[in-house]
Amino acid sequence: MAEELQEAEKVTNNQGEMQAIPGTDLMQLEEVTAAKSPDWIYHATDARLALLITMHNEWECVVHTLKRVRERFAWIGIVRSYTPVDPPSIGLEVGIQPPVELSPFAFLEENDLKVEFTQALPDLAGQYSKWELPAQSICRNYSALFSAASLVPDIDCCVAITGDTVLLHSYGVEEIVAAMEQKGAILGCSKACGQDFHRADLTLEELEAGKGGGRRQGLDVPDFQPQFFAVKHEAVQQGAYSDVEVVNVLCSEACLGEMFRRMEPKKWKKLTQVFSETAFGWLDGFVYHAVTHQPGGEE
Repeated sequence: MAEELQEAEKVTNNQGEMQAIPGTDLMQLEEVTAAKSPDWIYHATDARLALLITMHNEWECVVHTLKRVRERFAWIGIVRSYTPVDPPSIGLEVGIQPPVELSPFAFLEENDLKVEFTQALPDLAGQYSKWELPAQSICRNYSALFSAASLVPDIDCCVAITGDTVLLHSYGVEEIVAAMEQKGAILGCSKACGQDFHRADLTLEELEAGKGGGRRQGLDVPDFQPQFFAVKHEAVQQGAYSDVEVVNVLCSEACLGEMFRRMEPKKWKKLTQVFSETAFGWLDGFVYHAVTHQPGGEE
C-alpha cells in the first residue's frame, strides 16, 4: 500500500482490544494487530460458514483477509472483475520482470493460499459510467458467487464481502451470525440510515450537475450495504442472490435490498438482523475501504 496513507487510528471495541478503523494502511494494520492475533477461548457460534468475496484489483486486501480468517470458513469463493493483458515486451530483453498480472488469481498461489472457488469475469469499466459501474459489477459478481455457494453442502450461513473490506479476525462475523440465529433472521446487514442515495430515475446529466439523491435511507427501506452482509444458506439454496436484478443502476444497495423484499414481501423486516444503522458502524474485526478509504469503485 502507498507509504503516504495516513496512520492507523484505533478505537476500543466491546472485547476491549484495540481495533483499526477506516483510514488504515494494511502494513500498519499488520503491525498493530500482529501481537493480537485472536486465539478465542470460545466462539459466538459453531455454524459452518462460507465466505464470498467480490473483487476488482484489491488483491492485497484479499490476501490479508485470507491469511487472517481462512481456517474459520468451510468454503471460500472469489469472483474477480478482470481484464487479461498482454505481457509487455519492454524490459524483457534485459531480464526485468514487469509488474503486470498475467493471471487473475496468481496472487493466491504466490501467497500459498487456497480457496474452493474462483471465477474471473470481464471488467465492466468502459461499458458503464462511473455512476452505473458499481451496481452493475456488484450485482453480477454476487450473483455468480451465490450461485456457486448454493451448490455447496453442509453450510449454515454465507458471509459476503467486497474486496476492499478486510477481516482482521472472524469473531465479529460470528457475533452477527449468532444474532441472526437467535432472531431467526435470514439476512444480516448494515444500513445507512439518514443518508440520501440516488433514486433509479435520475439521468446522468442530473448526476453530473449534482442533482442526485432522492432515496432516503432508513429502517423502512430494504436497501443495505454491499461491503458486508450475511445470508442463511438455506435461503441461498433456494435461489437467494443467485440472480440479483439491477433494479436501480445507480444504487447497488437498492438492488440487494429490493431482492430480499421480493423474496419475503410480508416478512422482510422481521427476517432482517440489522447489526448497524450506520453504513460502516460495525468495527469488530472489520476495516472498510482499505484501499481508497472512500466509498465507491468497482468490486
